[in-house]
Amino acid sequence: MDRPNVHISFSKQYTYYHRVLAGLVVKYTPWQGQVVDLGCGFGHLLALLAEADPSFGLVGADVTEACILGTRERAPSARTVQLREGAIDYDLLGEDVDTCIMAHSLEHMLDPVGTIRELMARLKPKGHLVLAVPNPVRPTVFFGNLRRKHYVNRGHVYAWDRSHWMNFLEGILGLEVVEYASDEVKLFSGRVLRVAPFLKKLEIALSRGVPWWSFSNIAVVRKAE
Repeated sequence: MDRPNVHISFSKQYTYYHRVLAGLVVKYTPWQGQVVDLGCGFGHLLALLAEADPSFGLVGADVTEACILGTRERAPSARTVQLREGAIDYDLLGEDVDTCIMAHSLEHMLDPVGTIRELMARLKPKGHLVLAVPNPVRPTVFFGNLRRKHYVNRGHVYAWDRSHWMNFLEGILGLEVVEYASDEVKLFSGRVLRVAPFLKKLEIALSRGVPWWSFSNIAVVRKAE
């Protein structure tokens, strides 16, 4: 049976992944900074940002109407825009955007090189692009593939392990990456973590020691002056 082209769980709650990204955006965005989240999902990240710094001007964009409605409910201070499938409205990034976020969205683009170059060109000088992509060699995928033919989200066009991710950004695109980050190495089911929540700390600590196994490959790219 084919896996559906669904990139986000409609029941997803706040995760450590959202908090890592929120921390990076807050770290690199100035007071009253303008932030655009391309592929905002149900607004989890925007809600955390609105709480962390109410001075931010927030925009969330996604292709799914349900995501737009969920974002409006979860992050009412953010302006929302519905996108066409596989397309980005670059006009969202005027001359005043300090930080653009593409979290688990770039892998859906037919032209990730062109997408990043276009986004970087439209950022403010010294602006930042916060990128996160799923890691295709994380343990859950590696071991999962031992018992099935393959695992892939049908909407994914590209995939990068950590080494190729770093080479893609710095070696191919020649970008200035100011920080690489990781979230967690997922090893335990939700049921196990509910019984033994201390194991979540182990998953987070392991991602720092072995980032090549992390759930996401994350990078913060800075535009030159």
